[in-house]
Amino acid sequence: MRLVAGLSILLGALACSNPAGAPPGSGKPDAGAGDAGSSGQAAQEPSCTKPAKAGEAFAVDPAHQTEIPGRVAFDGTLWLSYSHAADDGSADFDVALTRLGCDGTVAMSPETLSHAASSNDVDSTIALGADRLLVAWSADDHGDQPNLSLRYTELELDGSALVPETALSTTSGGEPASANVWQPSVAPLPGGGFVVAGTRGIVGEPGGFRAFIQRIDAEGRPSGPTVDVPASADSQSSMSNPALAKDPAGDLMLAWSAEPASGAPTMQEALLESNGTFFGPTTAVVGAGAGYGQYPSAGFAPWAPRAFLAFEDDADSPSTILVKDAFAGGTAATLELQSPPGSLSTGPAVAVSKTGGAVAWFGENQTTGGRAILAQAFAFDGTSFTAGAQVTVSGTGRVAPDAPTLAHVDGDLWFVAWAQGTGSDLTMEGRFVELPQS
Repeated sequence: MRLVAGLSILLGALACSNPAGAPPGSGKPDAGAGDAGSSGQAAQEPSCTKPAKAGEAFAVDPAHQTEIPGRVAFDGTLWLSYSHAADDGSADFDVALTRLGCDGTVAMSPETLSHAASSNDVDSTIALGADRLLVAWSADDHGDQPNLSLRYTELELDGSALVPETALSTTSGGEPASANVWQPSVAPLPGGGFVVAGTRGIVGEPGGFRAFIQRIDAEGRPSGPTVDVPASADSQSSMSNPALAKDPAGDLMLAWSAEPASGAPTMQEALLESNGTFFGPTTAVVGAGAGYGQYPSAGFAPWAPRAFLAFEDDADSPSTILVKDAFAGGTAATLELQSPPGSLSTGPAVAVSKTGGAVAWFGENQTTGGRAILAQAFAFDGTSFTAGAQVTVSGTGRVAPDAPTLAHVDGDLWFVAWAQGTGSDLTMEGRFVELPQS
């Protein structure tokens, strides 16, 4: 099953121009968090600027239609990126950003960030730096190859623009590359810069997509060469859905789904230095499914002692969600989360707290077709996981088959956003919900 219904438009455009072996669309939530900056001081966990409490679901942006959440990031308020039906009346999507207080009130009115004409803009994600915010997304201009680009913009924390909408430039062999580039995952770096991961297919080269890393400096410009995942790591598979995590020391972990020409996809991961140099071996992430898996999500924050990786495990039917310490190696202990009996589990989003984290995902009963957004918190002591009670976040309405997103707010309180509705009649719902760790 493929998440993010809005990407069917983008994939339709790819049907005639896609390089051989191209992966399906990306609808994953992915890495995001703040950064301590360059002061060298330990980052402090943000707290609410207004009292927060659990409540019922509410429409985040009632003014638009066909809304699909991207990523939420918390800095005392909630920054939320998402896609909505384009204002020009076309079948495309635009990327927008809004900001909510801890009581759900609007702290910054929804603002459209993508402005390129005739472009389908989806798959947005966020990284919070010390004094700025990066929003990145995938764009399809419906033209000849390369028709896919990874676009981004930077904003000050008052919402004003710092870097205008920009298409990420990548290199190959030290020269500018003509490539399809998409599926962003982002993380902040000390000094005001960011690191962007994505996948790209170089025009004129055989094979599918390969994951890469590109640094962006404090001025929003590419810095240094584009670093590809070493070809020897998985030369026969196309790579998709990269997810970045960063530990408190500044090192990075990149996970992705390796999709062979035949057989099931597997989860792969590699360690990197903050400059993008791969220093650890590429390994299979071995869980209950002996490495089978896809749709990774990474959760991290500068104030959190650990980062976590969550992904869908398809070895058994119905599928489940696996969670592991992102930096503990491919054979680390995992936590298995399951939807109610008879229901598949897909599209995980993971976020961190001081003592563990939580995962939200999409569940669907394979017999009745009933759908729900589910969430579950967990504690982690460095060796083993303890899971709290599973909570159904969504209400009685029809839930869209799109990945949710979530962020830790305070104590047992979390914020979850998801798409509600059917067909093109989708609204983005948000809810503050209590997720106990035990």
